[in-house]
Amino acid sequence: MRWLLMLLAFAGSTLVGMLLWQRQIRRIRILEAVGKMLQEMEMGMLGQGDSLLETMDRISRESSEAAKLAELVAEGLRAAPEEGFPLVWSQSVDRLAAQDRYWMALAPEDEPLLKGLGGELSVMDARSLARSLETLRGRYAVRLEEARAQAAQTSRMARSVGVLLGLILVILMM
Repeated sequence: MRWLLMLLAFAGSTLVGMLLWQRQIRRIRILEAVGKMLQEMEMGMLGQGDSLLETMDRISRESSEAAKLAELVAEGLRAAPEEGFPLVWSQSVDRLAAQDRYWMALAPEDEPLLKGLGGELSVMDARSLARSLETLRGRYAVRLEEARAQAAQTSRMARSVGVLLGLILVILMM
């Protein structure tokens, strides 16, 4: 009976470690997708001269984690263009977080950055927009590196705890 409890403790701690690691990986993918979305926005709006709505429509047709967010933003802009991009963006982020559990993997410190992105991109002239996009991509690159480092640390910790519990099990069974 004692070895069964130890085995359950080992399995439980391994599962918790794996879930934490998986959440970190999802956070990394979301941050990568938002970074790619910013690049696509820059290419579409500055490089090709597309409108914000056209750019969001194009991004929403891609198969990435940010496609659903772009689709919600495009729907919001079509439904209520008078509300403005910052408000539509923020509402779209909230709706996506409520609809899709995948997006709940963002760390609490990532949410204000993601929600504030709409306000920072509401500039009108091309030079300011280019500067804003470059600044935002830099911020997301920093967040991405932090998330990768945290994921590596979580993975090492989970492996260490698993090995330690395995050794304890072996010792107790002897």
